[in-house]
Amino acid sequence: MNIFILIPSAIILYKLLRFDLNHFQSKLTILLMAIFPTVYFYGSAQSDSIFLFFSVCCFYSARRKQFMFASVFALLTTLTKLSGIFIWPSLLLEFYSSNSSDIKKTLKHPS
Repeated sequence: MNIFILIPSAIILYKLLRFDLNHFQSKLTILLMAIFPTVYFYGSAQSDSIFLFFSVCCFYSARRKQFMFASVFALLTTLTKLSGIFIWPSLLLEFYSSNSSDIKKTLKHPS
């Protein structure tokens, strides 16, 4: 059943990669993820595919500067696995780097 979560994860991961990579590199990354032997864990009855989905959605929302959605996805990632707590520092770093000039204004009046 978790394989159905892997497909949307791959689509969102492709969209996330397109921020920094070209079309070929993004597709190659998805292909390599699909043929790598550890993809077996994404199809099993474990929480790995859900963790991947929430973490990719978190970073995709953060790159689109939708930090409220990114925070919700980071919370869901942390609730899925305890190691999701390590997403929070990178989310804060992304927030700071995207709003470094007006951080106080952004905290007072988020758009």
